[in-house]
Amino acid sequence: DFDYRLFFSEVFRDKNGFDIVIANPPYLSAIEFKKHYPAEQREILNKLFETAHGTYDLYILFIEKGIKLLREGGNLAFINPNKYLSAKYAVALREYLVREVRLDRLLDVSGINVFETAAVYPVVSFMSKAKAPATYDVNLLLPKKRDLERFDLNEFVSYRISSTLLSVLPEHIWGFLLSNN
Repeated sequence: DFDYRLFFSEVFRDKNGFDIVIANPPYLSAIEFKKHYPAEQREILNKLFETAHGTYDLYILFIEKGIKLLREGGNLAFINPNKYLSAKYAVALREYLVREVRLDRLLDVSGINVFETAAVYPVVSFMSKAKAPATYDVNLLLPKKRDLERFDLNEFVSYRISSTLLSVLPEHIWGFLLSNN
């Protein structure tokens, strides 16, 4: 077990958290979790995380934890499945994100074979733990075409949308962020 509070005690004592948290959290579905861990483990996680609702994937909890580890003004950069933008199991996460962070940028790399073994459509999410103004711009980087051989920023188009759109749809559904329409 790695106790980050022990090894990084000065970060929490002097700065109240990390300046940046970068991660590629594990993509473990509720079904896979059940195969490998006892039900008691899930019950413990459900009590520890406010985003633990329904049959969530484990990466949802990593996003919440990453945000909690940040100091005010800190930044988070995660690559994870794009399912958190619209999946029913991620409603609590989206509500949490609206309250706790600014979604600064979303990079859609779902058309690139980023991982050889993971069968997911990944996005890179950039968030900052800051008291967001009433409205701010979310920068979306979307590919010009769906299938790319490799990552090349020249093959992406940048769009800006108002953060007010993050709360417009029921359950804060954000799947529209991956569309240039």
